[in-house]
Parts: sequence; structure tokens; C-alpha cells
Amino acid sequence: MLRELKKLICLISSYMLISCGQKEILVIKGESINKGIPKIYSPDCYVKNLNHEILIREGFLYKNNILQKYITPQSESLLIDNIKENGNTKETEPYKELDLKKVNKEIILFNQKYQILRANKDTLFLSQDMILIESPQSIK
Repeated sequence: MLRELKKLICLISSYMLISCGQKEILVIKGESINKGIPKIYSPDCYVKNLNHEILIREGFLYKNNILQKYITPQSESLLIDNIKENGNTKETEPYKELDLKKVNKEIILFNQKYQILRANKDTLFLSQDMILIESPQSIK
């Protein structure tokens, strides 16, 4: 009995250790918005970067480098598709595994190079309106 209890405790501890160490990264493909153009999407579809706004065109939430959620803007709010439950679509298939490397002051994401323009805590603002957020808390 004591031996089984020790095995159970070891198994639960291992599971907790693994689940606590899971790394999440949100990759956002955006589009800069001119101030004079009226907004057709809800406010939560935009990210502010210093003095300009970026419309979220696509977002990919990864957990341990595996795509978990696919995010697109809608007129009412962001649409979050749970890939883990619904499976990949033709839009998400090429992005099912995160391919991300940091080399000097550049990020290589899916074989494309992006310059790091600005870093703010857990967020990297890259060239071509790309944004990387490590361990995002708001999208669960």
C-alpha cells in the first residue's frame, strides 16, 4: 500500500512539474492602421504600439511549440478557435508547430527574418507589424 502511494505521489508531482513548465507564446500578424481611417472592428482587435495602432489580422497561441488557438478579428470581438479541440484547418496547417529562433537582434519565424524594433516586458514588437508575447495571460 505504501509503495503504491509513493508511486502515485511521484506521478502527480511529475505531472505538476511538467504542467507548470509549459511555455506559451502568442504570435500576432498585424496591419498598421492610419488614424484617419474609421475602425470597423471592436477595440479588442487592436494593439497599441507607441503612437500607432495595429489591427490583429491573425494570432497563433502556442503551448510548448504546438498550436493551441487561432485568433482572427470579427466585428464584435476576436474569434478564438480552439485548435486542440477542433483540429487544424487549411489556414492553420502550416503553423501547427512553432518555428522560432532568435539570432542577434533578429527573430527568425517560419523561415522569415524580422528585426526586433522594441521590447516591452514579455512583448517583442517586430518589423512588418509582427508581435510576439511570451506567456500571455489574457487568452486562455
